[in-house]
Amino acid sequence: MMKVLFGRFKGRNLQVPAGLAVRPTTGRMRDWVCNVLQDRFQGITVLDLFAGSGSLGIHALSLGARHVTFVEKDPMALRAVHRNLEHLGITAAEALVLRRDVLHFVRESAGRIKVELVFVDPPYESGLLQSLAEQLGKGDLLQPDGLLLLEHPTGLELDLAPLTLWKKKAFGRSTIQIYRNERDTGDGSPAAAGQD
Repeated sequence: MMKVLFGRFKGRNLQVPAGLAVRPTTGRMRDWVCNVLQDRFQGITVLDLFAGSGSLGIHALSLGARHVTFVEKDPMALRAVHRNLEHLGITAAEALVLRRDVLHFVRESAGRIKVELVFVDPPYESGLLQSLAEQLGKGDLLQPDGLLLLEHPTGLELDLAPLTLWKKKAFGRSTIQIYRNERDTGDGSPAAAGQD
C-alpha cells in the first residue's frame, strides 16, 4: 500500500500490484513532483503513461487536474488502477483507463490529442526509453507550455529536443527530468533548466 500525499485524497490508501513488473514511484519522488508542479495542476488534462498503480495520475487529480488518461498494458497494474479509482470515487468524467502499448499509443495519438502534462515512467529494462524519447521529444502530445515528466535510470542520457529541460533531480538509482514544450508560446523567452 501507498498513500496519497496531497490534495483532496490526502491520506487515502492506494493499492500497488505485487511483483517486479511494476516499480512504484517512491514517496520522496512523488513529494518532489507534487511540490514542483503544485501550481500547474488546476484544471489541466494529463496523460499517465506506464501508469502502474496510477499513483501519479491520481495525485494530479487530487491536486485539481480536470482529467487523466491512464495508459497501461499489464493486467495486474490495470486492475490496481481500476480499484484505486473506484476506491477514491473518481468518476469516468475525470479518468479514462486504456489497455494499450504505450509506444503504439504515442505514435497513434501524436497530433490528435493535446494535454498539459505527460507522466512517463517506463520499466527500466524495457529498452523503450530511447524510442519513446524520440517520439515524445517532438512535443506532439503537449499543449504549448505543457510539461513532460520522465523517470529513468540515473546516468542515462536522453535528448528530448526540441523540448527544453526545465527541472531535474536524482533520487539514487532513479532520476526525474521535467521538460517544457516552449514552441508556439509566443513569449520568446526560454525557461532556464534547473536542478534542485
